[in-house]
Amino acid sequence: MIEARFARSPAANATIQPLTRDSTYRHAAVWSLRALLAVVIFAWFAVAAPRAPQIALMLELGRRAVVEHSFEFGWLGASFAYLVHTAAGFGGMAALGGTAVVVTLALVEFRARPRTGEVLSLAAMILCSFCFLDALRVSGGAAHWVCAAALLLLLERARGAYIYAAIPIALIWANLAPDAIFAPAIAGLIALGRVLDGRLPRAEILHAWAVTLGCTAALLLTPAGAKYLTLAPLAAHLDRSLTAVIPLAPSLVAPRAYAAFFLVLAIGAALGMQRCRWEDRLLFAAAIVLAFWNGDDLPLVGIVAAPVLVGTVVRVAPQFFARPAPRERLVNGLIASIALFLALGFATGTQARIARSSAERDPADAIVRRAAADGRPHRLVCVVVEWCNYAIAFGNVRVLMDGRTERYDGPARDAQHEIARVTAGWKAELARRGIDAVLAHRSDALAALLELAPGWNAVDLQDGIILFERERQVSSAR
Repeated sequence: MIEARFARSPAANATIQPLTRDSTYRHAAVWSLRALLAVVIFAWFAVAAPRAPQIALMLELGRRAVVEHSFEFGWLGASFAYLVHTAAGFGGMAALGGTAVVVTLALVEFRARPRTGEVLSLAAMILCSFCFLDALRVSGGAAHWVCAAALLLLLERARGAYIYAAIPIALIWANLAPDAIFAPAIAGLIALGRVLDGRLPRAEILHAWAVTLGCTAALLLTPAGAKYLTLAPLAAHLDRSLTAVIPLAPSLVAPRAYAAFFLVLAIGAALGMQRCRWEDRLLFAAAIVLAFWNGDDLPLVGIVAAPVLVGTVVRVAPQFFARPAPRERLVNGLIASIALFLALGFATGTQARIARSSAERDPADAIVRRAAADGRPHRLVCVVVEWCNYAIAFGNVRVLMDGRTERYDGPARDAQHEIARVTAGWKAELARRGIDAVLAHRSDALAALLELAPGWNAVDLQDGIILFERERQVSSAR
């Protein structure tokens, strides 16, 4: 009963209708919308302001991996970014990011088709794209989610030995980004859901559990080795103690995606949990929790939830859409190839002028370069932790903490919090850790106090960002 109920949706089981002019127009219109969405994504990457501090960190880590053979978390993704930037600059990085997101959305739509049919699957694609709104920029963290989409598609659709192809996907993901820590959890929730559903043979359920173990083992095949399992939650910002030093709330780190998708998630939770498989219920519930836990993971929420939500609507709606005829499939494929070729050409042709100029004008980068220019050793603390990413390219500037959160222990995070938030003991932490340079907003309380504190001088101010140095540094320069 359960197998018959969930194997295919009514839209997917619809009989193939004869080729008609109306159906041809309908599918041509849908493919035109797909092409338009791809063009919008590429254009967004080309003009949206990038995460300039993250670019600096990624390019430096990529240079170390390619040139010095020094590998850290995300070394594979950083290497790709470094090589693409070396060959094609910001335009190439924008094209790479846009391509990754378009492929991700295509995988989400393909996963949705058995539930929705080949027309309404576009709705799942569009719904998922809303969750990427804040990530559609260079170094916005969108590219590696293609691995999550591929993993979910394979785990859901593959049977028999084919399901083990999920393990190399988890391995690639683990070397691309720390968010691969979700791979065993995704596989495990699907396996548990299949046990609760009882809809598959025992052999298939055993395969699902074996893949879960394989995905866990794949995480160990990174430069971090066994430490990946303990460091990745920090790097993926799953440790709630990090809220003291970096923002994690979705309303702060992903305001567009959060505002656009919050209501849809709430309605979907009410609609979708009643007629879904257990694996869908578990994944959907975990995705909602993750959305509130860390706003950077909203793209994964869209990847997981969009096919479930749209599939639920289709199951309760009349059967309006039929599968296209074979001739229509060929035409659709040609339209898709042409559309993606033109969209990729559009992205490659642009030099991402706005994005590039925005990155080059970042005042924090210029100020850190100024501090490093004298060649003397400095110990820097940044009120915005990501600003200190610029310092890793300079050997004479050490930082209290930068964007590589997995590298810093609890005392370092506590010191960052005390200094940046000006809590009790902040002066003692500055002295104890030998801090001789502070980068802050001109309007921060820390900046106001350092202006009045003896022994500190403001030595640079750009676009509201100010650098303070201990007086001995300034006097020695004279």
